[in-house]
Amino acid sequence: MAKSSKKRRQDTVEWIFWGVATAVLAGPCIYLAYEITYERTHAGVKVMMGLVMALVGGSLASWAVNSVLQRRYRKRAMAERKEAKKRR
Repeated sequence: MAKSSKKRRQDTVEWIFWGVATAVLAGPCIYLAYEITYERTHAGVKVMMGLVMALVGGSLASWAVNSVLQRRYRKRAMAERKEAKKRR
């Protein structure tokens, strides 16, 4: 039961990180969208364009961080298994 609880907690942390990264990137991405579009483009289009950029950027950042964390977790689990085998 402990493993599923730990996995659920890790998934929750991953989603929270994605949300925070997206929220942090939203402001700069919306500003960038305002800068790179024409003046006559509707404000809603600019905001949505910035939010899409923030979502993609947050996803890439979350993917990179999650890959590192999962690799660390896998290394730790392998070391624990090796240690358990040595004790037997």
